[in-house]
Amino acid sequence: MKAALHPGATRINALALAVIPLAVIVSLAPLWPVYATTAAVIVVAAGVILGTTIAAVSVRFSWSLLRTTLVTLAVFAVVGVPLAIPSKTLFGVVPTFDGLLSLASAVVLSWKQLVTVVTPVASYEALLVPALILSLVASVAAVSLALRPKRRALAVVPPLFSLGIAIWLGPVRGFEVVAIAGAVFVVLVVWLALSGPRGARGILRALGVVAVPMLIAAVLLALLPSTPRTVWRALIEQPFVLQTDTSPLVEYRSFVTGAAASDVILSATGLSAGSRISLATLDSYNGVVYSVGGTAADFTRVPGPIPTDTQQGDSVDSRITIANVSGPWVPLPAELGSIRFVGPDANAVTASFYYSRTADTGAVMGGLHSGDRYDVTGVAHPLMSLTDVQNLSPGLVAAPAPSVIPDGIDAFVTNNSQSFTSPGQRLSAVLAALLADGYVSNGGTGEAASRSGHGSERITQLFTEAPMIGDGEQYAVAAALLATQIGFPSRVVMGLVVPSGSAVSTNVPDSGVSLTGANMSAWIEVSTAQGWVAIDPNPEVRPIPAKLRDDPTTVSRPQSGAEPPPVDVPRVQDETPPEAAAGELTPVADPLLALVGTIVTVAASVLLALGLIVSPFLSVLALKARRRARRRTAELPGDRVRGAWDEFTDTAADHGFALAASSTRREMARNVPQDRSVALAKLADRVQFAPAEPTETQAEEAWRFVEQVREGLDAPLTRAQRVRSKVSVASLGHTTLGRFLSRIQGRRRPRG
Repeated sequence: MKAALHPGATRINALALAVIPLAVIVSLAPLWPVYATTAAVIVVAAGVILGTTIAAVSVRFSWSLLRTTLVTLAVFAVVGVPLAIPSKTLFGVVPTFDGLLSLASAVVLSWKQLVTVVTPVASYEALLVPALILSLVASVAAVSLALRPKRRALAVVPPLFSLGIAIWLGPVRGFEVVAIAGAVFVVLVVWLALSGPRGARGILRALGVVAVPMLIAAVLLALLPSTPRTVWRALIEQPFVLQTDTSPLVEYRSFVTGAAASDVILSATGLSAGSRISLATLDSYNGVVYSVGGTAADFTRVPGPIPTDTQQGDSVDSRITIANVSGPWVPLPAELGSIRFVGPDANAVTASFYYSRTADTGAVMGGLHSGDRYDVTGVAHPLMSLTDVQNLSPGLVAAPAPSVIPDGIDAFVTNNSQSFTSPGQRLSAVLAALLADGYVSNGGTGEAASRSGHGSERITQLFTEAPMIGDGEQYAVAAALLATQIGFPSRVVMGLVVPSGSAVSTNVPDSGVSLTGANMSAWIEVSTAQGWVAIDPNPEVRPIPAKLRDDPTTVSRPQSGAEPPPVDVPRVQDETPPEAAAGELTPVADPLLALVGTIVTVAASVLLALGLIVSPFLSVLALKARRRARRRTAELPGDRVRGAWDEFTDTAADHGFALAASSTRREMARNVPQDRSVALAKLADRVQFAPAEPTETQAEEAWRFVEQVREGLDAPLTRAQRVRSKVSVASLGHTTLGRFLSRIQGRRRPRG
């Protein structure tokens, strides 16, 4: 029976069960903006309660580290699915086999997934598992240390560790991280102070421990220059990255000419005439193609509804049905608020959907197929007329600057905006000139010659030849470059425009409009103080004059004393897009192989963990086997007899018998209640003090006595007790490894 606890120890234990769990809970507060759901609060609270209970029981019954670890793993396996993956349970309580597989894989994979999904993730898939692991493990470790008098000071380490992990997993923009860290700090230093002596000295010590470090921290914050906080979410490489030259714009001509112009691309409901469905938003120009690059290439998973950044625009609620969309693109009629795929392949498509909030562009690994459907809500960027453009001012969005500015752009801006002062007026005047000077030709049968492509050479041709002839591909790129030169961050959008006169109903779900290649268009979006707005830079379709213009745009070049070197301008083929520009995503792996790979990965991780757990005990067995073999195969019979006696004492120690080193062999043997114990002691004494060298027969007899003693000691034991005696380190206590392993296994009460 354990002795009653001293009143002071009872007080400290009560403090440990109250203060330390509170510190763990506060340390995980930086995860709130990542989850932003009450389910995360429940998971953290449950993890802390379970961890505290395990730790209290472990200390009460003097469990070893191994037993405490195994119990913690068992509790995690039982409650992990209902708490962290409730969607994969029966009746919300009983975990399914699929749920257990998801839990096992989430132990390894969910950490990286948590920082590659758009926040807040809520209870998406298995992303609550990291919160459960942190709360459970931190509370078990912290409370276990706090309840042990000699290790109370170390109880502050697990909450600090969980705080660091929570901050590292948190959002790039801090959620009052400094305040949370300060709160954890205060709770822990109060614990350190109050777990010591009571009285005024303890209170002053607590106040001093809190006040002095806080004062030092405040001085350092005031003196040191502020730097951006770096977290894992900002450093981790996203699992979905488009190639830097991926651009659907190179395929523009193939949509609007020939038989493809009548091919249905998709159908949509809930839209009105003039509504725009973007295929992709392109923000990076390298002189060859406009592509999804720079910050716009940051694609992440979407766990659920996400807040929209648009401050103005019309709300959109539509259902899109795919007929023929090539590449990874997901047509979207607005800045995404939510998306829900429907149909037999909905789960697979949802798992492959990624979204760039910077570019308002969606993509699916492997691409969409005919018949895929999805419901989408959001806010459409408003379409501005040139009159409204005059009142705009540039926004502060960081957009990648074009790496190449084609010849003719600067001259066109100068010639058409020099009489205006405000950026909005200059942009309106320049785009008005583009609409007035431009003529539309897709280069189809019966149309004026017009090359495809939007490389710098083709854009230069657009501005330097008369009449100015191009299509949506060239005019959108030209307009974006013109706006950029005026100071407006700009990007090109390629997509479909619902034609006027279309019968579209917002009340009948199955009523919609079918859009073909002829409805494909390209426009621009510019960043303003009010957010992104759309502008249509395409001139009206009208007859193209054969006569050259009387006042073609003069290309101004910088004056210099030496002749400038020739410009090496990359060219784009007329009809065939660059091979790199047509690059798509990495093909999706075979689902069966992916499942096998996941199972193998999880199995390897489990085996590795089990190997690490059992490695100390395998080391014990190996050491004992090596020691026994060395003793039994000694060269001289006398050494083998003495080795047999040493093996006997070690066997007795591993079975819990305390044999005093000051006792004689026969006294030690009498403490081990076995028939051959005393016989072995007499044989060892006779061999040691006899004048003659012992015989081989005596050596064999001594080892036979050892085997009989071991069998007799094992006979009344259970299987678990036998295993425990075999891995006991009592006989290795004099070695460094033995002392280390004895701490892992815990102390055993001697027998005898």
